[in-house]
Amino acid sequence: MTCTIRFPARALHWDDVRLDARTVYVRWALSAIDDNKLTLTRPKTRKSSDWVALSPRVHAILTRRKTERYAPSDPGGGFVFHREDGRPLHPEYVLNHFHYLARQAGVPRTSVHDLRHLAATLALTHGVELTIVSKTLRHSTISTTANIYGHLTKAAARQAVDAIAEQLDREEKRYDHKTTTSPPGPRSHARSDQYTQAA
Repeated sequence: MTCTIRFPARALHWDDVRLDARTVYVRWALSAIDDNKLTLTRPKTRKSSDWVALSPRVHAILTRRKTERYAPSDPGGGFVFHREDGRPLHPEYVLNHFHYLARQAGVPRTSVHDLRHLAATLALTHGVELTIVSKTLRHSTISTTANIYGHLTKAAARQAVDAIAEQLDREEKRYDHKTTTSPPGPRSHARSDQYTQAA
């Protein structure tokens, strides 16, 4: 038996979203048992279940989504991200759809987890304190964050963000970026979507 835990946002419930305080609480993880059966479990550490601040951009997106998708009758207010029938998203679908959007945008194939590293790198290179970045990443200790990102220097940081900005400027001049977000067609093989809640 194998168990994978990917994309904690898939397990996010509306009861864990505090739009008035611009925070979310990561209280659950959605695991795929044998890459098939979905099970709700608790995060690995106490630090992992701490709150995370929302940027104005994410706050606006979640506010709009709650207006369209909120299901107060469902346990926990329902999943924030779900299928049309309210069931949770399978990690394979999320990953395939992410790769689809990357192809549509013309960017190199990457993993969803790489976005976490990108966010941390951009935060540090823009002067955000290591302690704040560590809390946002929900690392158990600040030394973990320092070991991963401590190599960043101001010179390297400026070079990195300048290179990103130049590339984005070039691409913006070439394309109007009117990409579709329609997901790929459904897979042909059947899959069990049962999930249980673990204590």
